Amino acid sequence: MTNELEAHWNEMRASFGARQAALEKNNEPIGTAGELFTNTALERLDLRPSTGIYITRPQRKPLTDGEITEIFSNTKGLDFYLNFARAIEAAHGIKGEA
Repeated sequence: MTNELEAHWNEMRASFGARQAALEKNNEPIGTAGELFTNTALERLDLRPSTGIYITRPQRKPLTDGEITEIFSNTKGLDFYLNFARAIEAAHGIKGEA
């Protein structure tokens, strides 16, 4: 009986590993917050039920030349380069104090 259980466990683990690899490769969520968390957890985490949950963080795309040019032209102040770098970070969703 133990060998059967172990074989079944190994089969399930291999199946999950293949599914996980496919999801990571295609950058697809493993499910939604509503499918994976209880209502209490959704409230505590401040998540919408439709929020996609990923195994790995989705890769962000680089800014286009036009986006960089727009940020550059709108950057002002004495700390020009610092403000420019912070604007680039903000465009990539990086916020907060350094």
